[in-house]
Amino acid sequence: MYKLTCSPIFSCLRSLIVNRLTGTIPPEIGNITTLEQLVLEDNLLGGSLPPDLGNLTRLRRLALSANNFTGTIPDTFGNLKSLNEFKIDGSELSGKIPDFIGNWINITTFLESLRISDLSGSSSTLPNLQAMKNLTNL
Repeated sequence: MYKLTCSPIFSCLRSLIVNRLTGTIPPEIGNITTLEQLVLEDNLLGGSLPPDLGNLTRLRRLALSANNFTGTIPDTFGNLKSLNEFKIDGSELSGKIPDFIGNWINITTFLESLRISDLSGSSSTLPNLQAMKNLTNL
């Protein structure tokens, strides 16, 4: 098993999909502000999602599906307005689907697929998705 650590040489980091990575996402990844894609799907990562990921304002793709994350989606993710792909299904997250998703600029224009599932806790309604004209998969 490999543990995910962050080093300055990862400024061009693109995908770490299906690498059996364990541990938590290092908050330091939030310092790689030039990062445009963060793909950590299908690993064994867990713990809370670091609020520091909200610093990645150039991020277009955030794929964290099929891990063991717990807690809620941080409010700082509301800063990720360049996203056009967001996958967070298949974890053990709790809480409601955040309202800020409806305010993501690129998401409302370009999003075709939105995957958020397995949220435990009190039920909630979806945020307003009317502006998401290209959404074909929910």
